Order: sequence, then structure tokens, then C-alpha cells
Amino acid sequence: MAREIDQHLDDHRDEHDQGLHADLTLLLNRRLALGLLAGAGVAALSACSSTLQPTDEASPPGGPGQVTPPNGYPTPPNGESPNGYPGTTAPNGTGSPNGTGSPNGTGSPSATGSPSGTASPSVPGSPSAPGSPSGPAGTGVCTEIPQETSGPYPADGSNGPNALAQSGIVRSDIRSSFGSATGVAEGVPLTITLTVQDQAGGCRPKPGAAVYLWQCNREGQYSMYSQGIQDENYLRGVQQTGTDGKVTFNSIFPGCYSGRWPHIHFEVYQSLSAATSGGQPLRTTQLALPEAVCMTVYTTAEGYSASVDNLARVTLQGDSVFGDDDGARQLATVTGSVSSGYTATLAVPV
Repeated sequence: MAREIDQHLDDHRDEHDQGLHADLTLLLNRRLALGLLAGAGVAALSACSSTLQPTDEASPPGGPGQVTPPNGYPTPPNGESPNGYPGTTAPNGTGSPNGTGSPNGTGSPSATGSPSGTASPSVPGSPSAPGSPSGPAGTGVCTEIPQETSGPYPADGSNGPNALAQSGIVRSDIRSSFGSATGVAEGVPLTITLTVQDQAGGCRPKPGAAVYLWQCNREGQYSMYSQGIQDENYLRGVQQTGTDGKVTFNSIFPGCYSGRWPHIHFEVYQSLSAATSGGQPLRTTQLALPEAVCMTVYTTAEGYSASVDNLARVTLQGDSVFGDDDGARQLATVTGSVSSGYTATLAVPV
């Protein structure tokens, strides 16, 4: 029995003690097997990963809701919106910190320096544009100024005298009479600038048109009609529009007479010759003056005392001419002061 045990131990020793060559061969075989197993594992992980990638072709590089920054700009840190790079916008309003891309959800860039995150400048010529409730010239959007009565004192040949047929009517300073008359209208200086627009032509300036303008004096009287000044023709004049569609008259601030809101009359003609040769006006209308300015002039300037009570008895809303829309398209923008004079501007689409 002892001999059999010794023989078994010798056989076992021979199996394991086969030298360095056998040991190295065994080690290499084991490493090769491990390498094959590792490769299979990587392939399996890669296959799993590929099934998780987005398949939407509309998604930009970087994943859904991300934007690749333009060349020269660093990639934003993880979790930060790509918005704010010039010319980049998160698609469909996503990718911004609040998930909308912009306050209104339009996806417009939000890094413009504006607290609201919008890049749109305020559009010049909107309904609130000074002196132009219908939009400034050239915007393509405007409404014709309303047609109004010429009143009882036009002196255009339609009701008695005709100032348009008199030599000297074409002038910008209308404070004094012309021809043989010598009277001068006193009052707070008022410069009136009207911009005539071609409403059918995209509201572009209308050059070559003519404007005949007339108004009352500070006492509320009209030259050529009112008692004591029938022989005067001041506060009446005609001007031709320039390439910018503008005409300017140097006048005085009109008074307020009983029953009417402070206003200025004018007619627009196709041309200067049409205005001075009996042609029909394209539009007859009136300009309204703001209440605050009227009150300042009437209560502080000399010669307007009667206008204070008259103004207190009327309203813009209740006026027979402006009351239908509170003068929305005829209310002039007026700036200035009693001491330095005022400037009134108005857009006139015809």
C-alpha cells in the first residue's frame, strides 16, 4: 500500500512540474482567453449604447434641444443653454434654462442685453408714433385722414371771398396780411409741419402736392370774414410739398371760440396749380390741438383770456368734428413753450 501511494505522488508531481516553457504556454493561453471575453463584453456594451442614441434626423449635433455653437465659440458647459451665441437659436423654443428659448416661446435668441430677452427693436412708425397715429411715411400702413367740413370761413371761393386767387397766397409765413392789406396777427408763435403721404402708394411722401391752410386769430376771428378784419387776409397761405412730403407754415397759436375745439383748417391739392386755379381739393380736413397745451397758452399768454372760458365749455369727445374718434388721426403732436413758441406736427395720408 505504501508503495502505491508513493507511485501516485510521483505521477502527480510529473504532471505539474513540466518546466518553465509549459508554464509560459499555459499563462499565454489564459490571457488570450480573457482578452476574447473582454472584447465580447465591449461589443455588447457598444450595441446597447447604440440603441440609446437619438434617431431623429432633425436634432442638431449635441442632442435634442441643443445647438452647436458657431466656429470660434466654446461649447457651453453641461446644463447650460447654447442660446446667446451669435446666430444661434434653440430649435422649437427648447434648450434654454426655462425650456422655452424665449419669453414668448418662439425660440428667438435671448442673450441680447434686453431684460425681456427679445431682440426686436421697437418699430418706428407704430400707431403711437408722435404726430402720426396712422404710421410714418413709407411704412406701407396708414389710413386716410378723415374728410371734414371746411367750415363757414374757407375763403377758397366756395363761400364768398377767394384768397387762393390772390397774388401772394403762396407763402410759409402767414402771420401778416399780403397784397394791399397790412394787418399782423399777434399771438404765441406756432410752427406747423404737415407731412402729406400717398396712402394708395404705400404711405410714401407725396411730393409736388399743395396745402392751403387757414385758421382763426387769438381772438377766435377769421380774416376776410369777421367784423373788423374783412379786409385782412392773414393766417392764410399755400405751400407745395417737397420730396419729403412736408410743408411748413409759421403762424400763431389759434384761440378757442365758442362751440368748437381749438383747431386749424387745411386742404390738400394734387398740385400747386390746382390749388391756385380753382381745382378741387383731394382732401379737406382739420388739425386738433392737445388740451394741455391749449390750457397752458390760454391761461398764461397775453390776449387769450376769452379762450379760457370757451375751452372749459367744450371737449374733444363732444366736438362736432373730432368727436367721432376723439381726433385720433387729427390730433397734432405739439412741443415747445409759451416763451419760445410751439411746433405742431401731423401726418396727412390722402
